[in-house]
Order: sequence, then C-alpha cells, then structure tokens
Amino acid sequence: MHKFLLIIISSFQFHLAVRADEEAYSMDELFLNSNLIAHVKIISHTDQNFRVRVREVLHHHKSGITEGGYLKIINDFNVTCPAAFPIELAEQKREALAFLSYHNGNWHLNRGEIAFFKGANVRVALEKEGCHYNGTINNWKEDLSDYFEHFQYNAEGRIISKYDSTQIEGKIFSPLVQLQYYWLYGNLSLEAIPKLEFELKVQIANYSDADEEGPVEDEKIYTFVDTFPIQPDSLVLKMMNDLVTFTLKRYPELQQSLYANTYYSLIFEKDGRISDVKILRSVSPKIDESIKAYFQLYPQWEPAILNNRFVKCRQNFPFRLNVD
Repeated sequence: MHKFLLIIISSFQFHLAVRADEEAYSMDELFLNSNLIAHVKIISHTDQNFRVRVREVLHHHKSGITEGGYLKIINDFNVTCPAAFPIELAEQKREALAFLSYHNGNWHLNRGEIAFFKGANVRVALEKEGCHYNGTINNWKEDLSDYFEHFQYNAEGRIISKYDSTQIEGKIFSPLVQLQYYWLYGNLSLEAIPKLEFELKVQIANYSDADEEGPVEDEKIYTFVDTFPIQPDSLVLKMMNDLVTFTLKRYPELQQSLYANTYYSLIFEKDGRISDVKILRSVSPKIDESIKAYFQLYPQWEPAILNNRFVKCRQNFPFRLNVD
C-alpha cells in the first residue's frame, strides 16, 4: 500500500503539464527514452540551437554516434517559456552530461535534461523519485551501464526488469538500479545508497545556532510517506484549480501570456500546517507571488503519516494555467 500511494499521487501531481518536455519525469523516462547519453562540450550556438562535441558516450540506443562526433541540438533560447538552459551557459562553452533523443530529423534534449559540471561532478535531479544523483562521469557511466542491464521497455512502452519482486529481497544493487527497483516493487531500503542525495536528508527545517549537533530523527522532512497532506487525487485537483482561479483574479493578463509550468514545493509541519513554500522552477514572479499568497490564506491541511506517526513532509506540485 505504501508504494501504491506514492506512485498514484506522484504521477497525478505532474501529469497535467502543457508539453511533455515540461513534465516532471521519472528516472526510467529520462534514461530509457534517451537515444544517447553523452558527456559533451558546447562549441557554438545560435538563437535556436547549439552544437556540441561528444567527449564520451555513456549509453546509446539506435544511435551510431561515437566519441569525437559533432551534434546540433535544438534548443530555442528565444521562446517565451524558459529554454532548457540559459544562453549564457552556451556562450561559456560549458561541458555537460546531456540526455538526448532523436525525432523528426533532429536531436533534442530528452525531457529538456542537460546537467552541467560542478567541479568533477554532475548532479541530476530525479524529481519524481525525490532525490539527486551526484557523481563523476565515471560514476555515471558505470551505474548507467548497470541500469541498462536491469531495465528496458517492452513493445508497449512498459518497463520490464531483470528480476521480479520475489527475487530482489536481500540483494544490494548499484544506486540507480536500487532506486528503480524500489519504485517498481517497494521492498528495498533506500538508506545509505552512495551517490544518491535524498531530499529527506537535506531538506531540514530551520534551527537555532545552539543546535550544533543537528536535528533529531523526528525533525527530518520526508518526501516518502504513507499518507500525504494533500490527497486524494480529487482534493489535489480541486486545490490546483482553486490556485489557478486565485491567480487569474489577481493577474488576469497571465491567461494568454505563459506556456510553461511552475513547480513548487510545500513543507508541512507535523500538525499539517504549511511552514514554507519554495518555488522550484519559476516562469513568472507574479505566479510565484500568487502561489505564496494562496497558501498564506490556506495554510492548514492534514498531517503527513509515516509508519503510523505524524511527520514533517515535503510535497511537490506543478502550477499550470487552464487546468481542466
């Protein structure tokens, strides 16, 4: 039941995006739908695309691209909604890990995902899974190689795995494989997996300077819970519609002006009260302000429940105009 609730709620929260490229994607959608995952260096750009040199191929599917090859990738830097990344990064000719798909005769960023180096590491958010993978290119190459040995899509586009739910208990897998099996079957531990940074471990509430040893276990903010504060699906949809109505009353001019999603998170205290609203992806300061104002008016919800106790919780949502 724990796994079932997580998947139903998470998928509902994000399936109302305007375009597929703007949806919050799952890790299998990012990995298994990519024709090419590569370490690239940007070498030039126009207002509509950028060119890269392929430094290293980490994975390819129906792609003959090899190291040293050059690709032109569509990325319209002048669209009304944000491009996959700012043109300033292209101007800097940065190196990155790119997840690429090929369709209609062109290369595109799969799900808009490209992650730029910070030092020797590349950090990619796995939004639906509630964590980040942060590793070197060698880390990525090894763990992605292991991932593709365990998972693929069948002819119907459904994920199939090397092991079923009866075969994985007691096994230890590499980080990405372990996380994917968790989301498929839910009977694996996520604790202490190297290279995975879980939001529940880093999203900690504010404490006084005197609390030098950090918060106790009960003060963690969880992203994986048995019962979320805003559920079931009907309540989530009502809240999303109410927020759109609230925003358009304040800023009616937004109705026709934006075509991208805003993503935000809510932090709920143990009594269900919202203590923080964080904008994860902004497309308009007016929308950001409206989201925060709405939850100031409606700060009280049901508490999150994990293992039959009330806990602090973070729950993510998209904001889009004209929600049906």
